[in-house]
Order: sequence, then structure tokens, then C-alpha cells
Amino acid sequence: MSYISDFFDSFASCLTCFQSPALRINNRKFKIVKLLGEGGFSYVYLVQDIRSDQLFALKKIRCPFGQESIRAAMREIEAYKLFKSDYIIRAVDSAVVQEKDGSKTVYILLPYFEEGNLQDKINDNLIDGSSFKEQELVQLIIDICKGLRVMHNHHGTVRDISSQDAFLDRISETDTYVIGQEEEEEEDDDDDDDDDDDEGDNGIDTQTEGEDDNDGGTNGGPLARGGDGSEQAKNKKRDYSRNSSNTNVSSHESHALLLNPDDTDGVNDDLPEGSTPLTEIIPFAHRDIKPANIMISHTTGKPVLMDLGSCSKARVHLRTRQQALELQDLAAEHCTLPYRAPELFDVKTNSSVDERVDIWSLGCSIFALMYSASPFELQNSETGANLSMAIINGQYKFPTTPVYSDKLKDLVKMCLTVSPTDRPTIDQVLEAAEALAQ
Repeated sequence: MSYISDFFDSFASCLTCFQSPALRINNRKFKIVKLLGEGGFSYVYLVQDIRSDQLFALKKIRCPFGQESIRAAMREIEAYKLFKSDYIIRAVDSAVVQEKDGSKTVYILLPYFEEGNLQDKINDNLIDGSSFKEQELVQLIIDICKGLRVMHNHHGTVRDISSQDAFLDRISETDTYVIGQEEEEEEDDDDDDDDDDDEGDNGIDTQTEGEDDNDGGTNGGPLARGGDGSEQAKNKKRDYSRNSSNTNVSSHESHALLLNPDDTDGVNDDLPEGSTPLTEIIPFAHRDIKPANIMISHTTGKPVLMDLGSCSKARVHLRTRQQALELQDLAAEHCTLPYRAPELFDVKTNSSVDERVDIWSLGCSIFALMYSASPFELQNSETGANLSMAIINGQYKFPTTPVYSDKLKDLVKMCLTVSPTDRPTIDQVLEAAEALAQ
């Protein structure tokens, strides 16, 4: 019965798109242009601001499973606010709505990347029979590393993280909550009075017109013209209604890297005015790095990391078998198979996982940019090797064409080190990439 229900939910969503309904989020009215993608419990729509005609991607996440699903969605919103970098996507606006059936729906308004993502570029190369030039590729690697470095070297105080956790606890218990627009107020001068009237009442002015309140949801999807070219990734539906963080299996107190106050010069530069000085580095990991999750900015041409639904505090110590299995299940659900790090396949009790899972995924992504497929998908298609076993054993080879330098291949090999303790940090990868650009 669930399959039948899912089919009709998806069909109803498509009909909704043809009706071009309007919806209102925090006093801004949008027209739905089309459905961009779906999977799990959310849809991603292309929407147009009725006033300015500006295009956005709107992610609608249904949270039918109570506090755990709303907490997972709120963590995704918090992740969009956490990193201030041109290389990491940031939400424009967001809101939580109480539905008639008692469930909650989270709306996240995101930038729309009309240039598409790196998987689109790979697909274009396949169609044209072309490939990235090495220096173009090296610059892409450098810029992607800069985005990952912001995540891996994220800095904050214990008080800040504790406050964030308390905020999430409070959010999961409230009926509605609005997170106001950030750095976009210039566009909405006429709405300032309305915003002031609503301030502090914890209310919401989100209204969906022409959309069934009880429609099913799916999660994720591209924020631009294309999707993931990998068949495994296409078939993998990530369910953001389940907790995608490492809650109950990690502790920032035991894994945060303490900083000497004399070593913190410059780390406060991007903090909001009035923030408390930083005392700790608390690394975060993206955990689903792949070409389809790296958009291309229309204004700068630079790569932008997107889809932060899997992003969480990076350093996890698995003390019990239950914790190890929980993390393994989460990885299977949220980390795309051909790009998943070996240590996430059979998570051991009393082991640790850290941000270097992203370094492995980065190596797979660089390989895919070079040869139009991830290394282990290519190994699977050419030799019939089991995909999971090829990843666990680090079994792959470089094609003879297109031709790239041994130094670039060495960078990929460095990232694809099976042992996570021997795998380089993002700073080491960035240093090696910058050396290639000289």
C-alpha cells in the first residue's frame, strides 16, 4: 500500500506544478515554476519571486515522524547558517509549518544555480567527447578544497554548540517557527512594516495555494538543470526525515581540538559582530561529496558545495556495537555508494570516524571529473568487480585516456588512501593542489 500511496503523492505533486500555484513564505510570495527533483520525504521546486522575478530553489521537507524528523530538518537549516563561505551554499530563508494532519513541513529557500553542477559538466563532456583541461581541473580542485576547509576547520565555542543543541530541542517541540531572511532584506523594503508587526510572536505567515496539505514528500534533488549521472546515485533516495546527524554517537567535548589563544589569530575574522572569541575547532564533515553536490556559481564560475542534509560534526568515536551499527546505517542511507569512504562500510566498535571521509569522496570526485565516472564504478563496469569490495580494498586503476599528469594522479591516490589515519587532511590536499597550479 505504501508504494501506491507514494505513487499518487508524486503524481499529485506533478499536477500541482502544472497548475503553477503560488505560495507565501515569510511575507514573500513565490510562483512554482516546476519540480526539480524529489527523493525520500521532500521535493525541490524551481520557484520565482513574484515581485522581483528572481528564481530560487525551494526545498520542501515533510516531517511525518515527530521530533526526530523535525530535528533532522532543523539541523539541515542550521548547517546552511553555520558556514560563511562563497564556496558553500547558504539558505536565503526558511520556515516551519504545522500541517492539518498534525505533522510539520520545513521549507528552505535556496539560491538557484542555472549553470548546473559538476555532474552536468561531466555529462556534457560525455556527449561532446571532450574532457576537462588539467589546469581548469586543478583550479576546480583548489576551490572545492577551500569550501571543505571551512567545514573541516570550523571553529566555535562549547557554549555556542550547546546553545545550538538547546535551540534544536526547543524547535522540535514548537508548533511553528520562522527563521528570518538573512542578508536579503534589501529586496523587501516594502515588507519591513509587516515583518516588524510579526516579530516576536513566533507565528508564521506561510501559506500554500493550490497544493494538497496531505501530499507525500520526497527529499533532495538538484538545485539546477541536471542531476547525478551515476545510476547508483540516481536510484539512491535519501530520507531526510530520519536523523542524519551523529546524535548519540559523538561528543564534541571529547573530540574538539583545543586551541592555544596565541594560535587563533585570524580565525575570528568571519564572525558576526559581538560574537564570543573562539576557543575550539569543532570540525564538520559534509559526508556526501560528489560532482552532483557541487554547483557552479553563475556570478563567479566557482564551485559551491550544496546539499547539507548529511553535514554533521565530523569526529565520532564509536564506543559500543550499537553506535557502530547506527553510524553504518546512516552512512548507507545518506552517503552515495560510489563515493563512500571504506571505513563507513563495516564500522568497528571502539573505532573513530572523522572529517577525512570527505577526503576519500573528494578523491573519487576528482577521478570522476577526469574520467567521467567514479573510480570504483569504472572498475565495476570494466571488470565486474563488486562495487563495495572494490571500495573497501581500494581497487581501481587510471584509464589511459584522457591524458593527465602523474602529479594529478598522485593527488587522487593520496585522497584514495584506504586507511583513514594515513589519509591526508584537507590542508594537505589543498597544499598539493596549489603546488600543481604553479
